[in-house]
Amino acid sequence: MHRPAPSRNQPSRKLGRPLGTAITEATLAATARILAEGGYARFTIDRIAESAGVSRASILRRWPDKLDLVVELFTTLNASVPPPDTGDLVSDLIAHFNSYIAGVPTPGGLIMPALIAESFNNPELASILRAAYILPRRARAVSIFERARERGELTPDVDPAIVVDIISGYVWHRRFVTGQTLDAAVARRFIDVVLHGVGSRSRG
Repeated sequence: MHRPAPSRNQPSRKLGRPLGTAITEATLAATARILAEGGYARFTIDRIAESAGVSRASILRRWPDKLDLVVELFTTLNASVPPPDTGDLVSDLIAHFNSYIAGVPTPGGLIMPALIAESFNNPELASILRAAYILPRRARAVSIFERARERGELTPDVDPAIVVDIISGYVWHRRFVTGQTLDAAVARRFIDVVLHGVGSRSRG
């Protein structure tokens, strides 16, 4: 069957990602790079535009303020790491630690220490970090223990939020205070200590 040739007045359809998606990905990647390299103090829309290779106007149309970029970056990072749900508490925690260990050298892992330090003197940044990154990640970790409690792997009186804070405190202290490594073997020993201490009914 003969098909009519396309009209010269009709724009050709290009394959690949939509332009908006490409700009978003380039801008968020540049945001991660600049935050990792210079922290929030050196983070400007002009630097993002130059690094991403997009116009300042294109960025401002999507993100009127640089804090909007930070929010979207952390929302994207959070969405890229779904909480483990293997049906077993020990396996979930091992997967959770392995995800963290793998994420340390990534943009998210490089950004957070500097931003948290800066947030002590920047209440607006602190609020953004808690809402867009810290609290959602904490809630996902809490859900691991809530599911385990529902399965009967933990005693009913265990408070998942307290256990998550213990784990977070250990991870941050080991990495940023003592400077010790956190590998799979260390994580497994720590998990064993925590579960035994909080009354786990199954140590895996």
